[in-house]
Amino acid sequence: MRLGFGSIALAFLVGCIKPTYSFEPRPLLPPPATETERCYQDARFEIAAASGSYKSMQSSTYVVSTATSYSIVGSESYDYQGESGLVLYRGGKRLDVRESLRELRDPAVDQEYARVLGPTESAYRSHPMWRALSVGTTVVSSGVVLGATGWAMATGFSDTRPLYVMLAGTGGLLVSLIPTVATYLTRDKHYLHERKLKFFHDRAFAPTLAAGVRNANQRVAATCNHAPADVPITARAAALNASAFSANR
Repeated sequence: MRLGFGSIALAFLVGCIKPTYSFEPRPLLPPPATETERCYQDARFEIAAASGSYKSMQSSTYVVSTATSYSIVGSESYDYQGESGLVLYRGGKRLDVRESLRELRDPAVDQEYARVLGPTESAYRSHPMWRALSVGTTVVSSGVVLGATGWAMATGFSDTRPLYVMLAGTGGLLVSLIPTVATYLTRDKHYLHERKLKFFHDRAFAPTLAAGVRNANQRVAATCNHAPADVPITARAAALNASAFSANR
């Protein structure tokens, strides 16, 4: 007896195109006139502006299987997010956040930035896992559904075993919705945390960073017998938080 059957499996894939970052060059400063100035300029911290953005993609993929055919249909949508902030240079080298904190050696800066990182730390660590589970379960389950459809067509739909395999694949696609939803919920916080590790993007943190850089440059000035210490900063970076930096340019 010919057995006809059909199933519809639905999966959502949430992806993200690699973020892009832009960093302003270090502040333009006159060359050192003495060895003392050279010692100071080679070791002091300088502040410039930075920005980061990413284009995220959300796609809905439908695997439709019937007694005679199957098809895959879907749709995609995009949205953009970005932030601007501050980056440190030292000795002409641009520092990421971890390098900056390590070289500033300021407990107040470390403690305050740990507070900034806290709300997104969990999402940053869990998002890659959820994304891998989402893609993996969706691809495998879709393959099971499509393979079962081909098997059923090859047997002339006289065998009931492909039906059970197809139901198992459909169940796998439904289960894949769990990591897919988790991927979506952690995505924005994951990339926000990544930006926090590339540059200092929290405006409320700028006064603490300014104080940390000022203190570090004072230590460098003392080591090099250079006075006074300053906080070189670009106009664009200062404009991001004028109250924190206007007195230090």
